[in-house]
Amino acid sequence: MAAQVPDSFRFAIKAPRRSHVKQLADCGEEVGYLFEALRALGERLGVVLFQLPPHARAGVEKLDAFLDQVPGGVPVAFEFQHPSWRDEAVYGALARHGAAWVTADDEGGEPPDLPRTAALAYLRLRAESYSDEALRAWKARCADFERAFVFFKHEDSGAGSAYAERMLEL
Repeated sequence: MAAQVPDSFRFAIKAPRRSHVKQLADCGEEVGYLFEALRALGERLGVVLFQLPPHARAGVEKLDAFLDQVPGGVPVAFEFQHPSWRDEAVYGALARHGAAWVTADDEGGEPPDLPRTAALAYLRLRAESYSDEALRAWKARCADFERAFVFFKHEDSGAGSAYAERMLEL
């Protein structure tokens, strides 16, 4: 796959559900296998997304132990859904390892927090619609990062690609 895309293309990989189910605990074998397989993408690996279920509460020690298993230089992002993760200790653990905090927007209003824990931003924009003003605000927030991965969840209407193109134009 890496040989079939332009040099500037970067793959965004969603980690298997196993780390989601295990809530980052005892995932050494799975993480090792995943990152070994992803080596084939080389420089075209943009980011690996790890998600936790909504009921998973914060655990800084568990997060640190998991991040210790990530090979150096591999960009990773974490989507935490439980509010207990919104904590300075969590932001610090992510920053120590250069891991991105995933910011999700379901409302489309004032952009939620976008903590800078890594050189990259990872956004999941899922509000029903986005005005030019909202897209400009998100784009401005991304300017503080070296790279931004922005995903619009509008596959049913097909509007996601239009929002992405419009965001780039603005």
